[in-house]
Amino acid sequence: MSRRLPLILQTCVTVGLFAVALIPLMVVPSMYQPYASQGFAFRILVELTTGAWLVLACIDHTFRPKKSWVLGTWALFVVVTLISNTLGVNPSESFWSNYQRMDGWITLIHLFAYTIVATSVLRNETLWNKLLHTSFGVSALVSLYGVMQLLRVPGFLSQWQRGEHMRIDATLGNPDYLGTYLLFHICLGAYLLYGALKDHTWRTRPIHLSTYIALILLHTIMILLTGSRGALLGLICGSAISLLTIAFLHHSKKVRRITVLSFLCIPFALAGLMAVSSLIPAIDQSNVLSRFAPSMILTDNAVVNRLMVYKIAWNGFKERPILGWGQENFSVVSFKHFESGLSADYMLNSRTHNIILQKLIDGGIIGLLSYLLVLISLLWVLWRKHVCSVTEASILTGLLVGYFVQNLFIFDTTASYLAFATILGYIAHKGMTKGSIFPNTTLSASFLVPLTAFILLASLGVAWILNIPALRANVLLHRALTLPQHGTQEQLSYFTQAIALESMGSTEAIRELSGVTTMLLAHPAVDTQTKEWYLTYTVEQLQLHAKQHPVFHLGIAQIYKLSGKSQHSHNALLESLKASPHNPFILSELLSTVSEQGSLGEAFQYVGTIYDIIPYNKDVRIIYAILAIGVNEMPLSDTLLAPIIAEGSVNSAPLIQAYYLQGQLGKVPQLLRPYMEVHPDDARAGFCLAATYYVMGDKENAVSTLQSLGSARPSVQEEIETFITQIQNETVSESYLKSKITQSE
Repeated sequence: MSRRLPLILQTCVTVGLFAVALIPLMVVPSMYQPYASQGFAFRILVELTTGAWLVLACIDHTFRPKKSWVLGTWALFVVVTLISNTLGVNPSESFWSNYQRMDGWITLIHLFAYTIVATSVLRNETLWNKLLHTSFGVSALVSLYGVMQLLRVPGFLSQWQRGEHMRIDATLGNPDYLGTYLLFHICLGAYLLYGALKDHTWRTRPIHLSTYIALILLHTIMILLTGSRGALLGLICGSAISLLTIAFLHHSKKVRRITVLSFLCIPFALAGLMAVSSLIPAIDQSNVLSRFAPSMILTDNAVVNRLMVYKIAWNGFKERPILGWGQENFSVVSFKHFESGLSADYMLNSRTHNIILQKLIDGGIIGLLSYLLVLISLLWVLWRKHVCSVTEASILTGLLVGYFVQNLFIFDTTASYLAFATILGYIAHKGMTKGSIFPNTTLSASFLVPLTAFILLASLGVAWILNIPALRANVLLHRALTLPQHGTQEQLSYFTQAIALESMGSTEAIRELSGVTTMLLAHPAVDTQTKEWYLTYTVEQLQLHAKQHPVFHLGIAQIYKLSGKSQHSHNALLESLKASPHNPFILSELLSTVSEQGSLGEAFQYVGTIYDIIPYNKDVRIIYAILAIGVNEMPLSDTLLAPIIAEGSVNSAPLIQAYYLQGQLGKVPQLLRPYMEVHPDDARAGFCLAATYYVMGDKENAVSTLQSLGSARPSVQEEIETFITQIQNETVSESYLKSKITQSE
């Protein structure tokens, strides 16, 4: 075997590792979820690079993994996550993830392979320094892309633009994702800046020093323009921890004094930012910078919703506390333990937006502990093994703290995973011992040739099998959704082909197909045969995958409802209710269905369940009272209505109609008198109350009510005078009285 082969393989692996750093720049608009291209690029690069490294490690034992506490805990976390996924509720989803997230165990094992290869091949500080600089340089290009968005340069517009305001997302597709990525590289820039100062290279190359500082400032400004509160808080906490550790542990008193003063400046800078964001009108009117104002943080619906999501996650953890639900299964938890204060979109929520709760959901308490052990091992290497100076260790500690803090509010994506894996590999490299995990035996040349061929072919095969079908399905799904006309056989064919590949995107393809089918069924211009084609195939696929995704039963119910098959819709809703027994949206749909079928008793039971879940909802309370009247539960109805009648806020035509049908008109004045005190100019309510008094034989109150209404609402004075004359002459028609009491006119 050629002696040049190890050098060629080492070069290929090194190039592959450096190419990974370029991935955040990659966006392919012609894909479904264009930013999924970054995940696919990462997987393919790692698979090919790992294949080349395996051959290199077989040839030269010096490239085999060394002993490392960091890599050991990292491997333990990967194994624990695999066990959790295998025993979870949907192992397939846990392993493959989907196009939107590009996560799952397949990404985790690729991250692990990336760190193993990087620590084995990048064996000196020079190579790692070049990799870190490459990553920092790429982050500069990402920030410059964001600047182009800010300047509204054609072709660089953000999908998060709202009128005159814009949150910058650059090439990562979400401002919060960009904030996390920039947080890493601000800390990395500080680390590289200190390295330049320590080595005194800035004396001969001052441009390097100014470049570091300029890019750190640019990244900081870009974090503000993303509006990412989690990233900003992570940056503040990380900076504070770095300064504190330097202040307490650095040997130089001068450095300690400077860092103490710098630390004391943080609260003043933070208070200044809050004050400026609250007082300056330009910031107050900006939906980006105003996100940092205290009033916005305390009243933002996103914050309130996030707290309810945390409650859902906690309930899910309590149900499966040891090994959790498996990765990518929080949507099942979110559907099952759905909180009534959330919008229906949250039934599909796939992330807790909190790293602790996410790990508890993914892997239970064991999964969380194994994850925390990875972070602890990183800190142990930095501080107990003395692999770098106090300042360097402090900066890297601040990076890890900032990353953890911001992950309490957001979640990882491909870009942040790459940044974390790179830092993890770098710290692992610093803490490695000389001993190899594997024996230092040299394989014979006769054995190496076929082994090399096998490994290289296998890596190509793995890359093909793991990625090409998923990429084909992605392209087919994109074509289906971007056709100029929906409801064609061509579109259905694309959906069918994408789903038939049974790749990682099947769930998303079925969900998109369901949305298209729902739209077609509601469109009167679509012919019956086309609707039947889409209905049959969509329901078939939804039913096939409903066991793993119970929310699909809701899609089935909606499709059957639109096609007029109410009994089928009702059955699908009942299946949904089994998976989410306290979901007010499902119960409301069931209430609507049984009401249309005339099943008053069932409707009463369903609305009672809804009321038990959301007793504070006024509309639910009124509907419950109406149905209670219908089943002759008058005491219950009175109890339900008493608090809101006293407020003078009840004028419900269906409620009054229920009283009318049950011969309980005596309840109407009790209902409307308080209401008229608050709303004296409501003509419909006033005529209703007057007509009720007249039917009850109380002409005096009928006339008095009309006269009060006339004073408050002069525009109906003519009708009032006519009504009063008819009351006095007793010539009011029954049809007129009925229309006024029931408010049907």
